[in-house]
Amino acid sequence: MERLQDETERLKQYSFLAVYTTGKLYSYYNPFYRERKQPCRCTIQDFFSKLSPIMMNLHFIWLGSGRTRKHEVTDKPRLLDKAARAGLPVPNGGLLLDLFFWLAWEEGVVQEENGTAVIPDPAALLDLLYTAVRFPRLDKPLAIRSCFPDSIPGQAYLHIQPDDAEALSRALSQIWTAVLPYEDIPRDALIMEMVEIQVGGTAVTDSAADGDRYSVSGNQYANLPRPGWFGRSKADLPDYGRRLQKLLGGVRRTLGKGKWEVTWGDDGRICWILQIRKLSNYTGATNFHRKERKGRKD
Repeated sequence: MERLQDETERLKQYSFLAVYTTGKLYSYYNPFYRERKQPCRCTIQDFFSKLSPIMMNLHFIWLGSGRTRKHEVTDKPRLLDKAARAGLPVPNGGLLLDLFFWLAWEEGVVQEENGTAVIPDPAALLDLLYTAVRFPRLDKPLAIRSCFPDSIPGQAYLHIQPDDAEALSRALSQIWTAVLPYEDIPRDALIMEMVEIQVGGTAVTDSAADGDRYSVSGNQYANLPRPGWFGRSKADLPDYGRRLQKLLGGVRRTLGKGKWEVTWGDDGRICWILQIRKLSNYTGATNFHRKERKGRKD
């Protein structure tokens, strides 16, 4: 952390920072500037020679920014990012990238002891997350989930307060420990706000089918017919079912062809997407797929 503080002190002498990109020179207010003096000028070479690598690298991706398509990430954050960018209801949150883990490693915030990722000072991790890399401080309790490939069991830690350094450090250390032996697997983690769910479950939608399938709180799957003409739903369908219909329609429009499994939660007003994954093989009920035309001969 001392290197971070020294780097910050050196940047305070500049009231404005210059950035050269796409053939143009831009300047913007330097948030590190603390002195009320005459603004100083800074050349491009001088600026980039003094700017810390911490500020040059991308350590997290905010869901909805569309930046996951430029990084090697698994489908879990990529699909959530794509859905949020399309305007579908996804809770606020971001993807903490592998670069953040290595930054914490270089700063001594995370260490390895007997094959376990250990965080000796949880407050230092909190400072690194919110102050150094400026991950937005969310207002609601957090859900922290791993973003491992399917070959590694996933992990999820719920109801973590944003300022609870102990709980946040414990969750990230468990996630990082699971992939510590693998050098080629990114140590990404999703940090999202939790939704106050009244009813939730899992749904499967297929762009090549006439209807969808859904379950509530782990119960058996049931048919969910799609809206009829003019977007009308059946009268006996509960309110959350109508919102789920619209949500699944948005998933099909956004993600395109394929079978998609959506973990959803309804808070009484909005039906949220909590997770999405693509199904390669779905073995649901036979009436999930398109019905055969009447009179067709085998």
